Amino acid sequence: MGIEVVKKDVFITTDGLEFTDEAEARRHEERIKGTRYFKVFHGPDLTETGILQRSSVVSSKPRHNVGHELFVEEWAYKKFGSRAAYVQGVARTENWLVAEMKKDAALEEGIDVVLEDD
Repeated sequence: MGIEVVKKDVFITTDGLEFTDEAEARRHEERIKGTRYFKVFHGPDLTETGILQRSSVVSSKPRHNVGHELFVEEWAYKKFGSRAAYVQGVARTENWLVAEMKKDAALEEGIDVVLEDD
C-alpha cells in the first residue's frame, strides 16, 4: 500500500469559514447575509479615568434584518448592566459603548459573540 494523493474542493465563505460541501457553503452564505458587526467597549477604569479598557466584537443578525444596533445594545445591557458607571462612586462615566465596525475589520479581529434570532 503506497501513498495516496487526494485533492478536495474547499469552499470559503465571505466570513472565512471553509466548507467541503458547496450546498452547505451556499446555505451558510444565505444565513449570514445582512449580518452587521459591532465593537462593544466595556470594563471602565472606575478608580481613576473611567476609560473603557476592554472590547468585544459582536456580529448581529436579528430577525427581519432590522434593529441590528438595538439587538447588540440589548445583549450589552444583559451582559454588562446599566450604561452608567461611576468613577470612585462619584463621577458618571459609560459602563459600555456600542460602535459599528466594518466587516473586514471584525473578521480580522475575530468575532467574540454571535447574536442571531431564530
